[in-house]
Amino acid sequence: MKLISGLGAALVAALVATEAPSQPSGDFVILPGRGRGFVVLWVVTPQISYTVTDPTGDDIHSNTPQSARFRILANVPYSLDITFPTWQPDPPAPPDYRQPAFSNGDNRIGGRIYLDPTPDDPGNGDTIFQTPEGVLRTDGRRGMTRWGLGADISARFNDSPAGLAAPGVYSLDAEITIQPW
Repeated sequence: MKLISGLGAALVAALVATEAPSQPSGDFVILPGRGRGFVVLWVVTPQISYTVTDPTGDDIHSNTPQSARFRILANVPYSLDITFPTWQPDPPAPPDYRQPAFSNGDNRIGGRIYLDPTPDDPGNGDTIFQTPEGVLRTDGRRGMTRWGLGADISARFNDSPAGLAAPGVYSLDAEITIQPW
């Protein structure tokens, strides 16, 4: 994920599939399943931009349909893990809550990462948020699932010496691992 903070700021989420034995084309990845099972990943929207409007507060995007999209077709259940670099900012950030480490190369800002299995209907209550430990994991079902990967940005949680996040491009690489079971 990438974030541009300050005026005209934007978040860009990049999806990366891991453990892919082959990549026949640029728009999907085939992952092995057990026995005759299969899991196929299609990256629909590999990145997304958010505008950061409040560098001293929180920009909440989990109630909007704006998220990086991917689809998974599977004939077996699977686990879905999203890993990303995290950090623990100083107060006023909550203690023992790992923030995603959006970085501009010099400083970091925080927030939280989420998955939505119904990204076109984000307000229906099925959004899966990262745990306080900075883990984002869920189980997927057989069939076709459209997923949305997004972030709620909290630029007030930063490690800038000035105490205010500097304008610029902040990025976070998120890695998707799909494991059939």
